[in-house]
Amino acid sequence: EKLGERLLTNNYKELLLINEEKETLLKEIHHRVKNNLQLISSIIYIRMTGMPNSLTKSFLSETRQKINSIALIHETLLQQTESTKEVDIDNYLSKLMSDMQVAYASDHAAVNLSIDIDPIMVSIDVAINCSMIVTELFANSIKHADKAHITECNIGLSLHKKSHGIEFVMSDNGPGIPDDIRPGKHNSFGMKLLDVFFKQLEAEVIIEGTKGTVYRLLFKL
Repeated sequence: EKLGERLLTNNYKELLLINEEKETLLKEIHHRVKNNLQLISSIIYIRMTGMPNSLTKSFLSETRQKINSIALIHETLLQQTESTKEVDIDNYLSKLMSDMQVAYASDHAAVNLSIDIDPIMVSIDVAINCSMIVTELFANSIKHADKAHITECNIGLSLHKKSHGIEFVMSDNGPGIPDDIRPGKHNSFGMKLLDVFFKQLEAEVIIEGTKGTVYRLLFKL
């Protein structure tokens, strides 16, 4: 009987050790991926320095923001103690929005944020798709605010857990969006990207474009 107890204890210790080793390995992977993504972002930034304003520079800037948003996922996972496979969407998207507010502060309209996100643990895939949607819509809000000569761009983001799924709402106070410009129905690169991310989430999407622009998404975890 005592021998059996010792064997069970030893097996338990071995399982704990294996689990700790896996967690350490996962954190090392997240650390390396984050560093590599930040290196790519820095290379793009150096290439952009001194470039005149153009569609190419704007594309590189938006691409850099997307790379930074993915790097932030790995940084968030490194800082979490409870999981290395899921992300606290509240901390992650709040930090992403704040980072983008700083990034767009110098050359564009002043950006005011309104953020209301439930602390929900989501998979890395869900977090990435949400972050790609946020970065694309954020950039669109800034771009159209500049074109409309809006001095203060108000951007809101809410994400709440409902009985029927997750409700994601992102809005701005810009000039709105015409009815004929919709993801999947317009040939612009940004709308094609949004259509891909919406489909990845299998989200129901409602877009309101009369007073500013509002994107309402409903999807299941």
